[in-house]
Amino acid sequence: MKLDRNGPAGSGKYAVVKLRRLPSQGDAKHSEALNLLLAGGFVTLGYPGSEDEFFVVMLKDRYADEALNAYAQAAADDGEGEYAAEVRVLAQRSGRHHPNSKKPD
Repeated sequence: MKLDRNGPAGSGKYAVVKLRRLPSQGDAKHSEALNLLLAGGFVTLGYPGSEDEFFVVMLKDRYADEALNAYAQAAADDGEGEYAAEVRVLAQRSGRHHPNSKKPD
């Protein structure tokens, strides 16, 4: 198994939308765009307890390196050495190693 980096320009499999930055009301363009993405099945909201629940860790999150190293170790323990190595590379440039490291918000 390998990390999925097959998006446009190697961007990967997913994108992150900061929903709290969307205007709460009145901005029809943003609402319409989000609704089109939702209707097309391009966005997963990941509600708590749902089958698709998720937790996003940004590489600049101060704690990301610890989380990614633990994830890599679990993958290695499961026999996924190549995948674990790729995740460790992410860990090396995340968390306290990231030039914009900060506490998560």
